[in-house]
Amino acid sequence: MADQSESEVAFYAHLKLSVEAPEYETARIHLDAAIALLGALTAEHRQNFEAIAMMYHAIVAEQFGDYATSAEYNRRLVKADPNDLASQLGLMRAAHNLGNPQEAQEALRRSGSIAEETNNTAMLAMLATIGYLPDEEPARSQRIDEGIHGYRQALETEKPLPSSKRYATIQYGLGKLYGYRAEGLAGPERVQALRDALEAFRSALPVFSAERFPEDHRVLMKLLLHTESQLSLSSLN
Repeated sequence: MADQSESEVAFYAHLKLSVEAPEYETARIHLDAAIALLGALTAEHRQNFEAIAMMYHAIVAEQFGDYATSAEYNRRLVKADPNDLASQLGLMRAAHNLGNPQEAQEALRRSGSIAEETNNTAMLAMLATIGYLPDEEPARSQRIDEGIHGYRQALETEKPLPSSKRYATIQYGLGKLYGYRAEGLAGPERVQALRDALEAFRSALPVFSAERFPEDHRVLMKLLLHTESQLSLSSLN
């Protein structure tokens, strides 16, 4: 039992080091070391620890841009447990980056179903920002409003610093949802929704700078310019 306990401690230590490693090769060394320790565990414990190791393989691979490996491990995880929300989301991101839109869309659909079944409102708000919304009204507008409320509540309760990534992520989410709200509106209501979206995107911009987060900055600038254009056109009508 002592040997098993020591192996478990070492197992988690190597996993922690893998996500903190500055280079992919170093991270993989720690992942391999964690896998090697599984042999010291009882069969009863090993299955759970194997799933944890696969999850870390997927996370580390995504972290270093190895989306093919990330997708491979996430596929294995969702095959073992289709209700594994974190792995469905990981598969969605990996498939998207690999240029597999059909697989990414299916993983998004499954993620949304899991969030709905478990009444995970925070996750539904996040998924709404990437297009997981009901097709029909009034369910679509209701989901958007719930998402906006959830993000605003997070700002009030968490009070994240304006310089933090959490703050910028919430503002980005708000901007996306206000943009979706504007799609179903006309006249002054549409103008206000676009203004709210623009304000949220601008609030996120100082954190998602070109220097710190170049890819996030590129996406945000594209959304910001598109929203400005839509606002100009709507204000003329």
